[in-house]
Amino acid sequence: MTHIKRLPCELWYTIYLYLHLSDLVTLSRTCLWQYNCIVSLYQWKSVSIRAHLGHPKRKYRTYYDIVISRLQRICELCFKRGKQKGKYAILNIKVKDYSVRMCLECRITHYRHHRESDSIPDTLRYDLYSGLLLSNYLSLHQIKANFNLTSFDLFPFQHEMWGRTYPLYTVVNAARLYYGGNIGIEEVRNSKISRINKLKWTRHQRRRIDTYHEDQ
Repeated sequence: MTHIKRLPCELWYTIYLYLHLSDLVTLSRTCLWQYNCIVSLYQWKSVSIRAHLGHPKRKYRTYYDIVISRLQRICELCFKRGKQKGKYAILNIKVKDYSVRMCLECRITHYRHHRESDSIPDTLRYDLYSGLLLSNYLSLHQIKANFNLTSFDLFPFQHEMWGRTYPLYTVVNAARLYYGGNIGIEEVRNSKISRINKLKWTRHQRRRIDTYHEDQ
């Protein structure tokens, strides 16, 4: 601990500039001295303003506390606030030996510079509604239902059309560009599955209510 304090504050502030938000939070929990140094950084205020998180109040007394409360929904590269699920969710992207939380725009930029393998994961080969394997050629209705892409999104790939269908390989590549890799596609599909299950549950509850009223 004494060796850490011997380092000049300017050096520590330089080190902090190269750390992501999650790394700063982890470092602030190591000791009280690090906590006091990290909490005093102006970076927390700039992140709070960028993500539209508001100002310190009774519940959160510092900008550090405000950012910590919404840390899982803040992009660590551009500091934008994203949603909890779906296309605009903040997702953990593995970069070399560590993970970084990225928004949709940052995921797309990262994917363009770090392409994934051309093979299609097994999780993307199944139909969301029937659970069966998708065919090698998909209609626009199947593409919209499984990947939430429209004909406008597929316009750059129009030369690969086969009749009125698109190859599954082309659809997955287009979805990777729009959602930022396989992890973005899986998040969109998972949110769609949750909506489908919620809709099924709602219909089931309505049927039970209608049956109850008919029996009465």
